[in-house]
Amino acid sequence: MALNKTILKKVAEKTKDDKKQQEFIISILDEENKGLGQFKKKYKAAIDNAIKGDE
Repeated sequence: MALNKTILKKVAEKTKDDKKQQEFIISILDEENKGLGQFKKKYKAAIDNAIKGDE
């Protein structure tokens, strides 16, 4: 299922067009949108990857 265009617009506005931050937030929203219920592993991997990318 695709993300709502309004949500994507708000993410872009709130992140001040920071592409890395947008990709991070959208990846989390995509996982939640799948409705699988177990996000802990995905969140931890996404956060670890984001932290390593900033070093």
